[in-house]
Amino acid sequence: AADALELSRRAVARLVAGLGPDDPAVLVALTHLGTACLQTRRDEEAAAAFARAVSVADASGASEPARAAAELSLATALWRTGAKDDARATATVAYARIAATADAPEGAAIFAGWFDQRGLQRPDAKGP
Repeated sequence: AADALELSRRAVARLVAGLGPDDPAVLVALTHLGTACLQTRRDEEAAAAFARAVSVADASGASEPARAAAELSLATALWRTGAKDDARATATVAYARIAATADAPEGAAIFAGWFDQRGLQRPDAKGP
């Protein structure tokens, strides 16, 4: 995993240098970097990588599902850093984004699992 982390860091740097910071390929590379960081328990670095990925998704006009996936990954990293309120807010935005797309029941079910795994009420659930 440490090798994957270093390769991911290099890939991000090369893509940014060659294509610019807002290229869709940078979004993919940042997602790989964030995942490698999570696998090696570098949760703060993962959150930073996923936050950059969300920014790139915005700047590059990425699809709603791609942006939602980056947001959900960011939420996971934030949760692991202890920023649980921020994580839940970010996941709620991602859930709403994916539910509004054509992929909605399958995509929404995957995103709903994020809330279920953490014992949280889903944003669309009716509560007291």
